[in-house]
Amino acid sequence: MDLSNINDLDSKILEVIKDNARLSYSDIAEKVGVSRVYVKTRMQKMEENGIIKGYRTEICDNTSENGIKFEMYFEVEPEFYDSIVENLNKSDIISDLYSVTGDCRLLAVGYAKNSATLDVYAKGLFKGLKGVKRISWNTILATYKQGGVINESETDTRGNQK
Repeated sequence: MDLSNINDLDSKILEVIKDNARLSYSDIAEKVGVSRVYVKTRMQKMEENGIIKGYRTEICDNTSENGIKFEMYFEVEPEFYDSIVENLNKSDIISDLYSVTGDCRLLAVGYAKNSATLDVYAKGLFKGLKGVKRISWNTILATYKQGGVINESETDTRGNQK
């Protein structure tokens, strides 16, 4: 990602689109105080440079037609780590799988029909996946903030925004 070509107007454009990337070039231009052509040109340049990596649709935070959203933490035996990752990747109920800090730990995010289904699924994983030491899970009730990246230069020594 090449940040050397970002100017103050580019930063303003990014600020405008971070919460609503579906705005038209004209709407963005009006908010930033430049022409529609300028906005289009700069956004295309930021896409080419990897600064804008895409536009996404955000689905309701905790439910979908697939059910309730959950997070599930796994602590696993090192020798079974790869096979557990492989098995979890095959699961239709899990949408995202992450390696997290700690000794052989994983975070899975997904959707279950309801909390009873999630309970049965989690207990089945614990019994069925060899090498799982511990599983804990939570359902996500609400999302108050999602996404957003804070640049280090925008924070103080305690990580608070300046």
